[in-house]
Order: sequence, then C-alpha cells, then structure tokens
Amino acid sequence: MLYAPALQPPNYSPLEVVTAYVRPTGSSTTENAYKVWSHPSSAFVVSEPFDATFFSNYVVNEGDKYFFYNIIEKNGSEWRVLLYNKVSNSWEVQYTSTSSSSINDGWMSWESTFNGACPSIPSIQGKTFLVKDNGSWKSVTSSYGEEFDTMTCSYPTSWVSQFYNWIVN
Repeated sequence: MLYAPALQPPNYSPLEVVTAYVRPTGSSTTENAYKVWSHPSSAFVVSEPFDATFFSNYVVNEGDKYFFYNIIEKNGSEWRVLLYNKVSNSWEVQYTSTSSSSINDGWMSWESTFNGACPSIPSIQGKTFLVKDNGSWKSVTSSYGEEFDTMTCSYPTSWVSQFYNWIVN
C-alpha cells in the first residue's frame, strides 16, 4: 500500500486526500485511485479509480507526468474537499463534513506499507502545498510544519522543499 501524496490540513481537519496505490492480496495488479479519508469514520468516504473518465475530467498531463488540483478548506464549521474539473473549469465538491478530528497537525506526506521487497514505482511528486494565512495563500514552511519521513524503502528522492515540494524516484 502506498499513499503518496497524502494531504492533511492542520487545525483538526476530519478529512485527508490521498493518491492511493494498492495491490490486493493475491493480485498481480495495482489499483490506483483518488481517495478521501474521514478520520472520524476511520474509512474512505470517496474512492475514484484513475480511469479514462477521471483522467479526462481532472488530470493534466505535463510530459511524462500527470497531476490534478485539489483543496481541503474550512468554511465556518464545514470542511470541504474540492477537486478541479478542467473540462467544466470549476471546483467540484467531493465530500463535506462538519466533524473534527483530534489531529492538529497538517502534512503532505508519503505513507507506505510494503510486505517484503520494495516494489518498483513511478516518479511521484508532492507539489505546491499551500496554507491560507490572513487571506493570502503561502507555501508551507517551517512556520507551518516540520519534515517527517515515513519512507521505508530507499528510493531516490529530491527535496525542492521538504515542506511543499518533493519528488520520489
């Protein structure tokens, strides 16, 4: 199982967005999906496979890389996960919650659990992790977070910034 990047905002957000790479037990193929985790429910509440529809609506190709834009925001007492639809040129609400979690930290991380040898993986990048501070979007720095390395395999890494822009493999 690999969740990279995994995006969790600070301030007791109940929601986390992950790009998931999971190989079910006994399978020879890896399932890839966009997922939203609810901390209060301890479950994925959204799971969209990386299929042709997802790619045509949300994914932007840049050479041999692809990416999508998402935001987790708090508006009053409601947390919302938004995903940018490039076809309609609009932000789509993927999930909302008025709950909170016990987690005050935020992160853009690499979460992995591999049974046995480390598998070969594509190049994965976590890029542009922003926080809204007094009405302005700012890159996450040591003022807002800290480096936390959970990688158990020795893949090559590049840190443009350990807080908001990293590349693995």
